[in-house]
Amino acid sequence: MFLSSRFLFFRKILLAIGNSVRLIGQCLARIYYLLLLLMIGATHSAQAIAAGDVVKTEFQYSTKVLCSLLLPHQDGNLARGTYRTVVNIHNPFDEEITIVGKVALADQFGTPAGPFSVTPFKKTVLQPDGAVQVSCFDIAGYFCPIDGVCVDFAFLDGFFVVKSPVELDVVGVYTARHTDGDVETIDIEAVQGRKISSTVDVSTPDEVKGDEDRVRYPEDGKAEYEGQMCGGIAAFPCPDGQICVDDPSDSCDPTSGGADCPGICTYPITPSPTGPIPDTGISLGQTVCFGTCPEYTITVYPNEFYELNAGQFTTNPGLSTGVLPSGSFAAANSALQSANFNSLPTDITQGSAACGNQIATDLPTATISETTIAGTRTVVYYPGCFAAVDKPALDQLVAELRAAFKVEMLVTP
Repeated sequence: MFLSSRFLFFRKILLAIGNSVRLIGQCLARIYYLLLLLMIGATHSAQAIAAGDVVKTEFQYSTKVLCSLLLPHQDGNLARGTYRTVVNIHNPFDEEITIVGKVALADQFGTPAGPFSVTPFKKTVLQPDGAVQVSCFDIAGYFCPIDGVCVDFAFLDGFFVVKSPVELDVVGVYTARHTDGDVETIDIEAVQGRKISSTVDVSTPDEVKGDEDRVRYPEDGKAEYEGQMCGGIAAFPCPDGQICVDDPSDSCDPTSGGADCPGICTYPITPSPTGPIPDTGISLGQTVCFGTCPEYTITVYPNEFYELNAGQFTTNPGLSTGVLPSGSFAAANSALQSANFNSLPTDITQGSAACGNQIATDLPTATISETTIAGTRTVVYYPGCFAAVDKPALDQLVAELRAAFKVEMLVTP
């Protein structure tokens, strides 16, 4: 009996302990389950953030950028020379951070933004107390690719914009020099940040398919490409229409055993025309008038060669020759076509039917001729024929021919 009571007592104690253990086990199981759900949720959230590559930022820094990517810069907005920008970024904290950056071009005021005015964001990781630099060529890399196209700039003018979750130390370093020579000026500017909260989705850039997906700005043939580096060990090419020649400003001379010498891009020198082209040409002549109107006749040929016969009231009378800028003959030919030259009366002077009865005196008579393999056609026009039916077109034709033939420059009274 004593043993049975003692056994029942211990049995109750054991059952109580077992119930407590089961209760604790159930609680622990529930806690474990909740923790598991939280871990799964956190993992899922992290995967979602990684998939979208979202970076939350609180501060923004905008650093001015001026970059000559080809030599020399000569667009007329800034003095001719070479410009460089380096942006230094420092993380002053003891924790690793992720920052993002983009480039905003300075477009002409009042013009609509283009597809490359603002680049997509790119991200980088800054180590604790770490620093990075962003050079002009890094900045140019932000334009490759955008919608599958890479833009190769001759010059970059704009801002490098950095967004960060914490405050940073951001400094712009600016150097400049003449086209040839070492650095001549340097400036360092600390960039103040702005408190701007934002969430940035850093998208994955598209792939570039090939050279056909690269574009130049400005287009090939612009002055900004004159003097671009070429050749060297990497065999950099020149834009279409230019050739690579040895750079005389360096110490590497290929004619004296120099290997892999870099060069500069330039347009090939074409020999200047030395004479007229037979059976073709456009000429403009004007007579003296009341006072001191200069007398001259100038004939221009398709190779831009000209013959000028200066007469009375000119500084250098007599025959002279030379070469006009490329496109002068084409401009004159276009003026003839716009005026329907072949349909104009050949005689529009005082006494002719084409002149009419309203006449002013003492104006210079213009003689316009076009010579082709079919022969020469000449129109003589007196601008004092106020009633001439074609007077507006004739006045415009004379003005355009004078501009195309640089009469104001060549014929000096």
